[in-house]
Amino acid sequence: MISQSQYYEENLYPLQDGVLNTVRNCGTRFFLTGGTALSRAYYKHRYSDDLDFFVNNDDEYDEQYKLILGRLAENGFFWDTETGFLKDKAFATLKVRWKKSDAELKLDFVNDTVPHFGNIIEMDLFDRIDSVRNMLSNKLGALFRFAAKDIADIREIALHESVNWIEIIREAREKVGGLEIPVICDILKGMPESEFEQVNWISKPSWQTFCADIDRVVYEMMSGGE
Repeated sequence: MISQSQYYEENLYPLQDGVLNTVRNCGTRFFLTGGTALSRAYYKHRYSDDLDFFVNNDDEYDEQYKLILGRLAENGFFWDTETGFLKDKAFATLKVRWKKSDAELKLDFVNDTVPHFGNIIEMDLFDRIDSVRNMLSNKLGALFRFAAKDIADIREIALHESVNWIEIIREAREKVGGLEIPVICDILKGMPESEFEQVNWISKPSWQTFCADIDRVVYEMMSGGE
């Protein structure tokens, strides 16, 4: 049985790299966002499974999406159009495989309609990576799904960046309604240790350190500080 690190480093991440290189060579306006952008491009704090490609209010979403799928097929990637495949007007998801890997990789392609904050930047992983600022507001808006990985990502951003929480929460509210600071703080502090243990950590803090870091984030949010 292979270890967690072997699975990611030797199977899933090479598959991700192959897809990222293919999408990069398509020259579309899709940018990489979400947990994989945060973990692989920025902080390397946890392993992440999916690739989330977004554009914003793009009239050529369909054409760009079809171009990428065609190029993926040309490069030897394949997927089942009956299982794990969904296509809507502004959203598509599929699970791709590759003969060079035993892994399966979920891809999302989204034409987003909410405001976007910060600049798209070029990094080694991919030439169009979302801003930390925008991803942080997305993570705050996603807290109602109660996923430990979101809380882990928020903590990691807070460890590395100077965050104006009042501004970030205001931006998050432009995307998701009903975001109140006390509710956000309750969710952050309410994550049980069992969920913490389920995060696929690369650099795992102790539970005590994690809780202390979350307490600091909550204090800064409640006090309106940075």
